[in-house]
Amino acid sequence: MRSWPEFYNPWLSIAGYCAERVYRDEEVDLDRFLDQFQAPNGSIANSPAASAFFLLETERRGQAIVPERGARLRQYIHSRTPESIGYLDHVPHFVTAWSVMFENEVEHPLAHSHPAIAELCRELAHPSGLLCTVGATTIPGDTDSTACAMIAARIMERPTPATSSLDRMFDASEGAYRTFYFEHDLSLTTNIHMAGLLDLDGDRDRLAMLLAWLDRQTAHENTTCKWHLSPVYTMGEMARVLASVDHPVARSLAAVAARRLLNTQNGDGGWGHHGSTTEETAYSVLGVASVMRHGLVTPDISPALAQAHMFLTTRNPELTPLWLGKTLYCVQPLVPILRTVATQRLEQL
Repeated sequence: MRSWPEFYNPWLSIAGYCAERVYRDEEVDLDRFLDQFQAPNGSIANSPAASAFFLLETERRGQAIVPERGARLRQYIHSRTPESIGYLDHVPHFVTAWSVMFENEVEHPLAHSHPAIAELCRELAHPSGLLCTVGATTIPGDTDSTACAMIAARIMERPTPATSSLDRMFDASEGAYRTFYFEHDLSLTTNIHMAGLLDLDGDRDRLAMLLAWLDRQTAHENTTCKWHLSPVYTMGEMARVLASVDHPVARSLAAVAARRLLNTQNGDGGWGHHGSTTEETAYSVLGVASVMRHGLVTPDISPALAQAHMFLTTRNPELTPLWLGKTLYCVQPLVPILRTVATQRLEQL
């Protein structure tokens, strides 16, 4: 990747986010790297670990860096709290876009007038064509975050860039989208969300290619997304998003996902790959409810949903780390939103 002409371009390159790999790599130009990937808060790409390893490499080489930049980098690192810090220091657009999408599943969604909405829509106009979950920083945007943000903006009837701005991320040999440049194994949920966006655009040809790719993946029992520990998230999103896509393959995939979810409900009424959690139960509920709304589930599943309602309403939401980054983490603001929306959706059935 170092030979790539865009290696030092923070709009396209994940080198800053992965700056742990700079340690003991003599070929990296540290001054140029710091100039390009230092974020406004002094970090390297808003990543505590990347920041620490970059600083260690400067010390290992005995290389002086611009004093003001070095001071800001050290201040950032020394102000972190190891017991509570995540692999990124914040992910505001993630919470905003996903919240809008999930809240849209209920009949009377919340009003969306928070300043974060306006900021999300502004970031969609980034010159790279990709939105980053962390906002204005030195991590490139990604296809999944951009697709979800575009869907959220359209829900709110805000202007969005053309979906064709994501064409550069389409891998024609696979018939699916990469999330980042140089991605080796493509993501299921990135492409589920892209299918939803392509359906909104009416791009039937690209949608058909993408659905064929998703069909091949599920035929091989590939039900786990690289960004999440639990297959419940993947199946929940497949059911929720694809049930509303007017295409026979999409409807078939949504129905298959719903059946898999119903077959894996836990005895306590919840869902969870390693024991029931609020987050996983909410994904399942929203997926199954979407499939029900579109008439794609034939058996009576009222008892299963009644159990799910009992699970969601009789216990406090736990903040289980299920998302996969450099470590497991929980998007904490999203969990209570998921619980509220899933509960409301069940009560509207």
